[in-house]
Amino acid sequence: MYVMLLNRANSPTWVQEGIYVSYSTTLENPRAWSPPAKLLHGGGWYPQVVGLEPDGTDKRAGALARFFMSGRSEYLIRFSRE
Repeated sequence: MYVMLLNRANSPTWVQEGIYVSYSTTLENPRAWSPPAKLLHGGGWYPQVVGLEPDGTDKRAGALARFFMSGRSEYLIRFSRE
């Protein structure tokens, strides 16, 4: 499963409206991505996930990972297949 985190600004001054997540099972088909679902209202720039496993990185994470915004992590994020 592939996961994409997105920011959404709602003003000309780039005020953050929210952080969204989208999923896909393939990278070959751009239309396979799910509609973005809101994770957080507001939020900071550059949402990122980093895996907790020994081989975890910002490119590879398991079901539980650290969630970063603006380079800081105050949350864990859990992914599940539902």
